Amino acid sequence: MRPRLLLSGLFPLLALSACILSEAQKVDDAAGAGGTGGSTSSQTGPGGGGAGAGGAGGTGGMGGMPPTCTSPDPGATEWVASFGEVDEPLAGAADQRITGLALDPDGIVILGRYTEAMTGAGKAYPSFDGGGHGFLAWLTPEGDYVVEGGQKALVYQGVGLGPPLTRGLAVNGDHVAVVGALDGGLTVGTAMVPAPANRDAFFVEHEAASITADAYAEIAAGEDQLDDVALGVGGQVFVSGFTTAGVQLPGGDVSPPVGGSVFFASVGAQPWIYPLATGYEKADAIQVVTSADGTLYVATSIKAGSYDVGEPIDVTSNSGVLVARVDPVGTISDAVLFEGGGSDGDQAFVRELAIGPDGRLVVMGSFFGDLVFDASLAHVLTTSSGQTDGFVAVLDPTTLTATHWASFGTSATNETIWAAALDPCGEIVLLGTFRGEMMVGGDLLSPQGPADLFVTKATLEPDGSLAPVWARGFGHPNHVECAAANLQNERNCYRLVATEEGVYVAGAYGGDIDLGDGRPDHIPISGEDSFVMKLAP
Repeated sequence: MRPRLLLSGLFPLLALSACILSEAQKVDDAAGAGGTGGSTSSQTGPGGGGAGAGGAGGTGGMGGMPPTCTSPDPGATEWVASFGEVDEPLAGAADQRITGLALDPDGIVILGRYTEAMTGAGKAYPSFDGGGHGFLAWLTPEGDYVVEGGQKALVYQGVGLGPPLTRGLAVNGDHVAVVGALDGGLTVGTAMVPAPANRDAFFVEHEAASITADAYAEIAAGEDQLDDVALGVGGQVFVSGFTTAGVQLPGGDVSPPVGGSVFFASVGAQPWIYPLATGYEKADAIQVVTSADGTLYVATSIKAGSYDVGEPIDVTSNSGVLVARVDPVGTISDAVLFEGGGSDGDQAFVRELAIGPDGRLVVMGSFFGDLVFDASLAHVLTTSSGQTDGFVAVLDPTTLTATHWASFGTSATNETIWAAALDPCGEIVLLGTFRGEMMVGGDLLSPQGPADLFVTKATLEPDGSLAPVWARGFGHPNHVECAAANLQNERNCYRLVATEEGVYVAGAYGGDIDLGDGRPDHIPISGEDSFVMKLAP
């Protein structure tokens, strides 16, 4: 499809109000106490060039040499850090979920939530008898806790109605932002965000030793949530979310139509809002990333129909993929729609948007029927009848046109690409789930369980294709994919970042699973546990 120019009006600006908290509560060894400090989520690799705060950056080569991104045993498991409950709950099942994974100058930052007392990477996360909590953890590239300045873990204490839904993470140096939703109260450091009457959106920001926490007020009784976050320059912070009955943001009010609406907004130094009618409610979140110069990009699924977003846009497939570049004042300057060739059965769903160290975008998800990325080349990704495949596309950040694309799937089952990243060498690493035997390059992947996960690294070829270099599958006869994989309002639980030194993968699992680290199968006590592992590049 041709890129379509979309324009929007400006919105009234309101000042951002927040509660400044003096000290972060840290978990230190078994004592549950620690010092101050902070890190960030998305985008500067240790020793290398920075990328946008919404995607993964990479490390530079040693001594000014170009990065290599290779190893003697590519794809091998170097270490695994598990996050699981300590004891079996008295009733029901306890789930641990990782919802964010990003780089900072010291290594990696992990965002998640848990419902019972938990151990993660050998460290204790205490229960506060409040129904569950969110957490941040800082790990070195070797899988150890960062200890400089007291950084090990920070707990967001949930109070009342279960753990907060930690949904989005962004990191840029010492600047960290976390967004999500809460039903009960939330304690961050020494202060509390009071419990809302309904589900409210919350925003937490870390800068050096300070923390700001806020919940955005609802206009009327309903459900509000923030789904994703990206950090710009000069104090800009971008979020996306969903509301059923309206929410008050720093840039103004979001007053949705009946049934609810998704939106993206700036809530930092230059606030504005952009309600974006997509036909979807909270099941399909808008994804946001920023480039090194602070440019905002958004991507989302959009249903069939005609939409007025500054300029009319027509979606002829059941569902398409919309990617747009947004000006600093909240105006969509360029947008492109990828969809099928006209069949009323074609549909595509965005799961994630990432940005590489060189500024190129990567959009990924699942599709059924046809999905066209370059009509001039008549290149169409096509699935077989009765199943969905995963897709990934690399986009030029200036034109938003696709330069490379590929699908991953089998003839009779459903596959998805959940996460992807461009490494500093310009190669792409993908994380997906599969249910039937699947050839990836020269590797035959055979699932062991109902829905295994796979990771593959590929080069970008001149003809627009991807050429897998290596591929690995992970699973077990009892393994099932994490529940969030099919409920994006629970947030995608598969995450991935790629550096010169390795590929970092996060996921969740029910039953036992073989992660290839030489230890016995990882077996949750109840419910689902989460993991972070490093694979050789």
